Amino acid sequence: MASSTQTASDLAALIGRRISVAGHFVGFVTLDGVDDLGHAVSLRIRTADGVLQETVLELAELESGTVAPAEEGAGLVEGGQLFDLIESRRIELAYAHDPNLAVSLSGVRGLPHQIIAVYKHMLPQPRLRFGLPTTRVPARRSWRGFCSRSVGPSAQALGRHA
Repeated sequence: MASSTQTASDLAALIGRRISVAGHFVGFVTLDGVDDLGHAVSLRIRTADGVLQETVLELAELESGTVAPAEEGAGLVEGGQLFDLIESRRIELAYAHDPNLAVSLSGVRGLPHQIIAVYKHMLPQPRLRFGLPTTRVPARRSWRGFCSRSVGPSAQALGRHA
C-alpha cells in the first residue's frame, strides 16, 4: 500500500511534463493529473493534438517502467515540416508587403484604373465591399439594379433605364 502512494507521488512530480506511457499511447503525451486508486493509478493525459484522455495503470505496469519522462531539450525537425511552417507564415504576412495581394494571386491582369477603383475606392466603403460581384452575369444584374435605383421611379415608368 505504501508503494502505491510513493508511486503516485512520484508521478505527481511529473504533472505538466511530457512523458511516454508504453502500451497506452503512441509517442509523448503531457501528464495533466494523477489519482491514486490504491491498487492502481489513474492518469489524466493530454495528447499532442490537445485531446484530454484518461488511462489506468496497475502497480505491476508502473514497476515495469511503463511511464518514462521525455528528454528535455530541443529536438530536430524534419525539413518538410520546417518548410510548411515558414511557407504558412509567409502567406499569412504577404498582405503586409503586397497591398494588391488578391489581384496578384488570382492570375488576372487588372488594368490600372480597375485596381485603383477597387482597392482605393470600393473596398474602403463597407456597403460596397460586400456588394462586389464575382462573376459577369451578377455584375450586370447588380449594376442594372443600381442604375434603376439611382435614376428614380419617374425614369423607370418611362422605360428609360438600363
